[in-house]
Amino acid sequence: MTQTQPGEDPTEVQNSGLSSSMYSCENLQNHETYPKVHFHDLPTPKVDSPSPDFNALSKFPSHLQPSWDASMLLREPIASFLRNISSTAKRVIVVHDLLMSYNVQDVSSLPNVESYVFNCISVFTSFCLQRLSCGMSIQHEEELLKKLPSLEGIATDEARDFSASQRRYMDIRSGDIYNTSKVIEGKFLDLLAQVASDQNKKNWEIGPVLPTRLDRISNRENICLHLLNKQPPRSVLYVSFGKTTSFSTREIKELAMGLEQSKQRFVWVLRDADRGDIKALKSGDGEANSGVGMSWKWTLAMSEGFKALARILA
Repeated sequence: MTQTQPGEDPTEVQNSGLSSSMYSCENLQNHETYPKVHFHDLPTPKVDSPSPDFNALSKFPSHLQPSWDASMLLREPIASFLRNISSTAKRVIVVHDLLMSYNVQDVSSLPNVESYVFNCISVFTSFCLQRLSCGMSIQHEEELLKKLPSLEGIATDEARDFSASQRRYMDIRSGDIYNTSKVIEGKFLDLLAQVASDQNKKNWEIGPVLPTRLDRISNRENICLHLLNKQPPRSVLYVSFGKTTSFSTREIKELAMGLEQSKQRFVWVLRDADRGDIKALKSGDGEANSGVGMSWKWTLAMSEGFKALARILA
């Protein structure tokens, strides 16, 4: 790891072997204009990595459970890392996923270190989940809630237990960061701010974390934008099922055939775990299908989102 020099305001990125690294120096375009980024690898145990079961009755990615369980062993390496950098830095801010709350609990023992949870879900969803978890009703958007599917069966018992084990360590955080803005979710940001104030926490909205300049968008993204710019306004269907859904080959083919036969313009986002034997489809990665649609990997805006966090915390 590169040593911090006097006067520098670096951003440290911890990476474990439990998941693939999402960022590299090549992905940080124009990185000289941003705080220096250092990567610190964490020692991680070997863990079973079963393939996703595309034919399972539940669409929840239960094949990731061994990785989540193994992540509980990261507390000591992270604590050691924080003790090291906090001894030389004036202020250290830890930005982490909710499911890493257990591992960063030693933040509370270091006077110049504070932590924030970065929430990828919408503020509306966060607000509803907080109310429902406390057994409280949701007085807003009642008509909309009636149209939403139930949360029953959305996750396995093991995953729910793992999530619950993290929440007991949430109180040590200084606040929450949301990928949204006042313009998009102002009402629900205000409602969450009331809850945060009662808990003596702070909320920060920094989004949406999208590229601010078109000349900083990669060539791969330009291909997608080039297709979109050719379409009439409000004519393109965005197809994505999120990060917790897996499809069988049959389901992918059925969806592809439906999109093709509908003649509807579309952009279809396919993650690796969703694709099955995607090579059997006529559409290639990032290639148009019959001039009306495109399949695309789950990679857009990731490096820009990371740089936005770096700017906020600098």
